[in-house]
Amino acid sequence: AGPGLPDRGKVRGQVQGESQVRVIRLATMVMTFLHISLGWSRCRSNRLSCERRDVSEAGSARVSECKADLHRVLTGLGRGMSRALTDAEEDRVEDVVGELEEMWAKWVIDGRPAAESSIFEGELARTWNGLWRLDFTSSSTTRFAKGFSGIHAFVPKGRSEELTQQIDLDFMELRMKEVVSFLGGSRLEVRARGSLSRKTQRMFTWDPETWEFGVMKNAASGNRTIRSFCVGEVTFLDSDLRIDRGTTDQLYIWSRINPEA
Repeated sequence: AGPGLPDRGKVRGQVQGESQVRVIRLATMVMTFLHISLGWSRCRSNRLSCERRDVSEAGSARVSECKADLHRVLTGLGRGMSRALTDAEEDRVEDVVGELEEMWAKWVIDGRPAAESSIFEGELARTWNGLWRLDFTSSSTTRFAKGFSGIHAFVPKGRSEELTQQIDLDFMELRMKEVVSFLGGSRLEVRARGSLSRKTQRMFTWDPETWEFGVMKNAASGNRTIRSFCVGEVTFLDSDLRIDRGTTDQLYIWSRINPEA
């Protein structure tokens, strides 16, 4: 190096030193980011695990209590078909149902809250699929007809005894069966079937084409009572209890029928 000029070796060393410092800083930033990301991931995993534990331990205990309360509240209400409920009875049903719906919306299913999950996929679909019995409805249309089809009004001493619903997601089909008694002991079955469609994550539509009993077959489009079951939103669902809401917020409460029972 000439007089007054910096030594090239020293300059090269300073540049290399500064480059190493930048590399070290960059590596430190990357490691810090990875550490934070890993910590957040573990925190989220722990949070979800805690939520699952809450459902399986303390949460499930409260759910069981509410389900027992609901069973007691519905006793004597005739599935909501035999008479109009008093204001006090309606309030008791809505209070218990509302608590169940609120708890269920927070359950973690397939990695996300139940309120954001689809009844057509994964764990919820497997739970929803199957045979259900109607325990109660607040539908005024169903109460006015005192049943699903209204056919009991045309047979002597007719009475709607049981209404079941079969969800078949393999074929995207929903089938209804109503057992009607008459003349004090005889029975007939009313059946309706139709395609099942997804409206939202938890809302379904049903499109029955016909309803039939014996050799009689009728178009379902003209039966207002049957069509009151054509839209539903699942607001609670576990292995043995299901709660749906209709288009005007009417309730449909179902219990699981175990095919092996």
